[in-house]
Amino acid sequence: MLTQLDHNAEKVSGDLEALYQLEKVQKELAQFAYLIGTWKVVGQPAYETWEWKTGRELVGHGYAMLDGVEVIRERLLIVWLDGEVSYCATVLNHNEGREICFRHNLGLEIEDVFVNPAHDFPKRIVYKRLEEDKILVVLSDEHEKEVRLEMILYP
Repeated sequence: MLTQLDHNAEKVSGDLEALYQLEKVQKELAQFAYLIGTWKVVGQPAYETWEWKTGRELVGHGYAMLDGVEVIRERLLIVWLDGEVSYCATVLNHNEGREICFRHNLGLEIEDVFVNPAHDFPKRIVYKRLEEDKILVVLSDEHEKEVRLEMILYP
């Protein structure tokens, strides 16, 4: 039979483990802080905006400006999912409205790679930091098809 002291010790141990996990998640996600803000695709009326949400995820959306109106094209999320960082996208009028997630496969000082080999296109998403206010996003099937989007930090 557990005494009150044993019960309290178990609760404190559980609380400490939860705190450790939260700190681990926040540390893992902090590497994506460079994305926070609004990015404009060079030569297009297209944008991507990212912000922190609850310290456990980065939330974003891709949109176009058409006649001064923001038209959302996709909902984006970088989140700790099943023990790893994932990039999840819900693209309007694609994939029957389902969210598609990509596992964070590689994180270098200037490049983050997300992969989902089961998805048709893209299978790979790369965010590459070119300068403090410039990134390159590359969507590819890892073989033939590739879309490259240079983005600048929008004031």
